[in-house]
Amino acid sequence: LFDYLLKQDYQRLVFGGPSSDGPSSTVTLGHGASVLSHFCAGSMAGVTATTATYPLDMLRARYAAHNDPIHPRYPSYVQAIKEITAVEGWRSLYSGLRPTLVGIVPYAGINFAVFGTIKARIMSQQDFKSEREIPTYQRLVAGAFSGLVAQ
Repeated sequence: LFDYLLKQDYQRLVFGGPSSDGPSSTVTLGHGASVLSHFCAGSMAGVTATTATYPLDMLRARYAAHNDPIHPRYPSYVQAIKEITAVEGWRSLYSGLRPTLVGIVPYAGINFAVFGTIKARIMSQQDFKSEREIPTYQRLVAGAFSGLVAQ
């Protein structure tokens, strides 16, 4: 959800105009924005979302690695952050972010590009004027397929 909301904002910011229901200044797929704009905005949204949530993911991984229910290494997330930053510094909360971003850029970009392309095709074939007209089951199938392709 966070990725999707950011993608809409990035698409408007970088490529101008509405991201899905209005005209685009680039070659489009019939409705909405171009494949390139979906890819770029999706990649930027993935980078932003991943960077914002990475410390929580790192904490989750550390909790899993140091799982001792009787004597937990970190009694709470707040205590874990305090201890990790005191011993290793603030940058340690983002250790390993670069390789994660190297993977998320193509994944998020392809995912959003395929999803946008499928939605544009549905809108064109069924003569919808807005993405809001696309039935939920078709959105679910489009999302599942785009995630599969992106993997």
